[in-house]
Amino acid sequence: MKTLQHARGWLLLILALCLLIDSSWANAKNWLTSKYEVKSIQGGDRFSVDFNGLALMVRLVSVKISDSKGAKKYLEESIKGKKITIIPEESAGTSSEGFQFVYAILKSDDGNLFANEELIKKGFATYDNVESKTYDKLQTALKKASLEQTTLHLKVKQTDFDNKDKVCSELYSKRYHLMSCRWAKMIDAQSRIVYKGFPAAEKAGKQPCSKCLYERVKNKRVEEKKSGGTSGAAHVGGLFGVEKYKRFYSPVSKRLRRIDKGVVKFETLKDAKASGYKADPGSLRIDNPVLPAPTGKECIGRALPYLRPCRRETELPTGLCEPCLNGRIK
Repeated sequence: MKTLQHARGWLLLILALCLLIDSSWANAKNWLTSKYEVKSIQGGDRFSVDFNGLALMVRLVSVKISDSKGAKKYLEESIKGKKITIIPEESAGTSSEGFQFVYAILKSDDGNLFANEELIKKGFATYDNVESKTYDKLQTALKKASLEQTTLHLKVKQTDFDNKDKVCSELYSKRYHLMSCRWAKMIDAQSRIVYKGFPAAEKAGKQPCSKCLYERVKNKRVEEKKSGGTSGAAHVGGLFGVEKYKRFYSPVSKRLRRIDKGVVKFETLKDAKASGYKADPGSLRIDNPVLPAPTGKECIGRALPYLRPCRRETELPTGLCEPCLNGRIK
């Protein structure tokens, strides 16, 4: 009898706790739809708000970040330190980190700023579909923004590639390309920068692509050599031995670019071998255990990018073809 009473008591206690939790969660959802100050931006789609004295981390729903730096900077400029309305999207649940997915809306005299939508419109993010019956209007707005942004990118892309006087570069790349270059066509539209010619690109600190602008690269190397440049990237012609490593390299070697001292130049492949230095397998195909040995008059170098075998024919005593000999460095 006593056991039955204890069981009944525990059951009532569990029911009471469940009711309390349900009511607390209902209140929490109501609180989340109020205005709260944005304290800090944690990433392109994550930020914290002051939630009754506690730092509550939330994440923007239906937003797939493609430019995290740009998105984070935009959120810092637009919503940080301001009071916004955050609406949780229940059908999206929570992220793997435990953050609640939300819509973020900043109300001002100029109108409502829908942060999720703005990130997509500005090209910092793409739309990530979420089936929502409660907030279908907000989801519709996000889909529309995604469609507009995709159309805009396609128009910009076509206009750029039709213009032969322009060159382009990737946001964080050091190289610029002709619009017809295959590397240029691989650059994502969201991170592509277009310049009105070679001088404009080089003024911005970019260097010409060694694939589509090899003649310009070659001329710059020759000018640099005449001016007596000492940079490791200015090594031109022949083969170069490095005393520190007791190896000799082709001018395209990335390791050679970082070295200015203790470099010995060899005019011919025979001289390089006679020096006692070993060939570097990363930039030359001599004694390379991975690549097949050169046959006939094949170039002994390895072409950038990705150090593919060069395979051009050459009559030069260095064993390198003319592009590799003149430091076709990317």
